[in-house]
Amino acid sequence: MIKQLRANEYQNRIRNLKYAVPEILREKEQTPSENIHIVYVMAHVSVCGGTKIIFEHANNLKRWGARVTIVSHFVKPDWFPIEAEYLKVPFGIDAAQGIPDCDVIVSTYWDHIQACIDTGIAPVVYFEQGDFHLFDHTQIDEDTLETIRKLFKLPTYITTVSERSADYIKNVYSRASVVFHNALDDEIFTLQGNSYKTNTPYLLMMGGEEQEFKGINDIIKAYSTLKDAGYELDLIWITPYEPARNYPEITRIFVSPSQTQIAELYRGAFIYVSGSHYESFSLPGLEAMACGCPLVTTENVGVKEYAIDSVNSLFSRIGDSDDQAQKIKSLIDNPDLYQQLKLNGLETAGNFRWNRIIPELLLFYKDIAKLEQRPNNDFDDWDVSFREEHFSGRDDWEKFRKLLLNSTASEILVPVLYPLIEGHEIARWEIAAKRLNHENNDDSGLKQMKCYTKVKGGDVQHLPYYQAYIYFLEEQYEAALNQFIQFYQETDSISTQSVYVKWIVLCLIELQRDPQALDILNDMFKRSIDNSDLLYMYYLLNVMSGKSKEDLTQILTAISLLDDAVAYPEFFTNIEHLIFERNNI
Repeated sequence: MIKQLRANEYQNRIRNLKYAVPEILREKEQTPSENIHIVYVMAHVSVCGGTKIIFEHANNLKRWGARVTIVSHFVKPDWFPIEAEYLKVPFGIDAAQGIPDCDVIVSTYWDHIQACIDTGIAPVVYFEQGDFHLFDHTQIDEDTLETIRKLFKLPTYITTVSERSADYIKNVYSRASVVFHNALDDEIFTLQGNSYKTNTPYLLMMGGEEQEFKGINDIIKAYSTLKDAGYELDLIWITPYEPARNYPEITRIFVSPSQTQIAELYRGAFIYVSGSHYESFSLPGLEAMACGCPLVTTENVGVKEYAIDSVNSLFSRIGDSDDQAQKIKSLIDNPDLYQQLKLNGLETAGNFRWNRIIPELLLFYKDIAKLEQRPNNDFDDWDVSFREEHFSGRDDWEKFRKLLLNSTASEILVPVLYPLIEGHEIARWEIAAKRLNHENNDDSGLKQMKCYTKVKGGDVQHLPYYQAYIYFLEEQYEAALNQFIQFYQETDSISTQSVYVKWIVLCLIELQRDPQALDILNDMFKRSIDNSDLLYMYYLLNVMSGKSKEDLTQILTAISLLDDAVAYPEFFTNIEHLIFERNNI
């Protein structure tokens, strides 16, 4: 389901690309607060080095006085101690639509650069950490490469983690970038602390098996060569996910260990081995150095930002397991070289500390916070249905107002709140602003754009099913059911049918026809499996029929993942809270 939802989001972004225009900034009239608000928009929060660096930015910028918010579709992860604010955005809208009012937006992957700029909220900095589109771009199909090139042209500012990746950005996408190196958490990755103990010296490697560029199989081959040559060594593997197949060569596998445990594994390791075919800045090698573990690495571009062959590390040729085995062997056989790499590695690691990097990064963001997007519209270009007092607060109003000043759409929709059912607040997407003098055949902009800021003041008389709702309110459930069935039959829209199915099921529950309600839901799931409102009602019906909550874990997980059903015309708000309340009744 998640794969499909992310694919849908990506396709929507590609469709909107024809409306994209490069960001144009101007000086703000008012100087921003000293404690600027920075928002990082994240495509995922899975265990990996790039994600870890973003979290390090967020935590350290907060410690230096900035307000920092992370925005993502995914549940706040527990594998890294996040100190910044964290906003989970429902999957039914673009993650960028969850960005709150702020001073600087940081887009952390190329596919959501435009979505961030389109909000109009603040200047957008694109933070490039390197991936296939940078180091393996010749293998990308021409259409995708052209899409990435267009997106790279949009932001005014691009940052990256190494001079090498900056060179690639310049050569491949013709853009200049500002370099802020990765750094270490010197409270965790240090020579002092516990070490992982084994009876046999071990090599340590890190990376997921699905990431071929990490060269995991190259390292395993090199290890097997060493074992065949009579070297008594173990091989320990740190991986973000449980491997899909068995690896008999591996002594032990650690799946998504804590940062503290990773440091203990570095300190206990005889050698840390990196087989990466490409990296923008290979942080694990630097972490190993900081923990007193010598590094044997492929000569990928990113590691050269800090590693020097035969000085603080040994280089092997990329993809050459025999050469890698030889370099490991030479380090085992030469205690003096081993000690030299260890001491020089510790010195190198001392140059990459967050307390050196973050002040420079914060100053950079503060300069950008003095700017704002140049408006494309005047506020008076719009017929606006809601005023500031209808919004939850000043920040939500500012987010809405900035969208009006920058959007190319002809209509702006917001979720309008309705207290239709006791204990269940409902929101409906309604037109909050309509462009004046807009030609219907004008193809210069989007027809509609959503602004995810909930608005109070919904008028029940404007509901498309007003009379059916009145029947429901007056407990005339049979009459309400018949009308909702009629509305369902009159529309071909699956999303609108889902709304009426919800009301049909509510009526059937009141009429004590639960089996029929379950049949209707099961039929609707064939066309609309991602509607969390329907999943919620399916969960309640099953609990009422006597099923244990443990038997319904999959349903609860899906609801938590999807969050509010914002892709649909109408949805329950705070659905996770509704589930929590029902579970504690």
